[in-house]
Amino acid sequence: MTTLKVSFVVPLFNHIEHSKAMLAFLQTSLPPGLAHEIILVDDASTDDTRDWLRTLDLPQVQVVLNPTNLGFARANHAGVALATGEVLALVNNDLILNPGWLEPMLAVLQNPQLGVGLVGCVQKRVADAALDHTGVHVTPLGKVDHLRVLPTSGVAHARVFAVTGACCLIRRDVFESVSGFDEAFVNGGEDIDLCLKVKAKGLYVYMAYQSVVKHHVSLSRDRTSIQNEVNSRLLYQKWRPQIKQELARVWQQGLRGDAVALLGDALDGLQPSFLATPFAAAQVMSESALLREEARWTRLLDQTDPNQALPHQTRVTGWARSADDSCYQLCSTVLRVLIDNPIGLDGFYVAGKQTNLPQGAQTTVTITVNGLQAKTFTLGSEHHFNFGISHPVVLPGVTNSIEVTFTCHHPAGGVGNMEPLDPCSYITLAHLVIDNKLVDSIQA
Repeated sequence: MTTLKVSFVVPLFNHIEHSKAMLAFLQTSLPPGLAHEIILVDDASTDDTRDWLRTLDLPQVQVVLNPTNLGFARANHAGVALATGEVLALVNNDLILNPGWLEPMLAVLQNPQLGVGLVGCVQKRVADAALDHTGVHVTPLGKVDHLRVLPTSGVAHARVFAVTGACCLIRRDVFESVSGFDEAFVNGGEDIDLCLKVKAKGLYVYMAYQSVVKHHVSLSRDRTSIQNEVNSRLLYQKWRPQIKQELARVWQQGLRGDAVALLGDALDGLQPSFLATPFAAAQVMSESALLREEARWTRLLDQTDPNQALPHQTRVTGWARSADDSCYQLCSTVLRVLIDNPIGLDGFYVAGKQTNLPQGAQTTVTITVNGLQAKTFTLGSEHHFNFGISHPVVLPGVTNSIEVTFTCHHPAGGVGNMEPLDPCSYITLAHLVIDNKLVDSIQA
């Protein structure tokens, strides 16, 4: 066992019963002979937590009572300021800790061959024992999220992009060298930011897969709050190049052979010819995803729309207003849509109807985005249609091109003998929806 002293820093805010249970679990789970101290930091709880803390008279336990609610980062800093151990164990008050949880993390942290800066552990939900954290990654769509799968190889530890701060180990000198948590974050994002600061020092973030704890997930935090979006935006602003690099790595890894399943719905019609050049495709997809997230934050947090003028930046050829001005008539089998300098488009959809189509005839529609992405839809006998691509691949700083190709066929003379029909005679369009904006009156 380590000869280093471990300082357990535990921020508390309400949920007294969980805090009591966590302290009991912590004390009984520690290995014999471990030099340690426990620093409980109450962040202005409004339940009976403070009364309970004032009754504590336990060896190796210190109590800090913040005068006001300071938030996760500052509460931890208040505890770290009193810490005397060489190792900081940052622990939430809503954990269930059983014997054996700490040793694997300490072993990884102390391995001189790994270049470790910070170590996380496997976390399971208390409610159903489901995996909730095996590290933190960037999804193919550009969002930071928990990994929830264990490596199939049974490895004891591995480098990861980041880990949650709900339960992690870091040397105190490393924590202090990066100035700890960034207090600009408010109850979210501080842990990922800390991981990235540690990595910027040339150290690595590891998962210790043999260390397992149980977690009452988000007991004191609303992950759907607007503050969560503020934190996420700040994280991306601070670390955009690093996040893009990681996102590109995710795409490159996913495009290797059978690993393509990792990309899931993010593939959404991407063409094999585009994906055949993984490095270039990864760069395009990572930038497109980040632009889409940044545009979403601009709309949500700044109450401004980066694509507000999009209808005036859009030129459409291949349709014309009907004589009664009720719809658009197709003038060509290909509807061409040119969009000047869009920023992170959130969807492209086509709405219209088919009328008087001969019985047995069939219409197919293919949407192609910048020659990189294509999806084909087959219309049955339905009258109205509305379909599209939810995450079109946007190329920044240039005119983007989207083509909608209509094809009609009618069986003639037996199975397999399809007679082409002119879709202009059967298809009318109501409008296009691009980035949630109606485009129904612009044409070249």
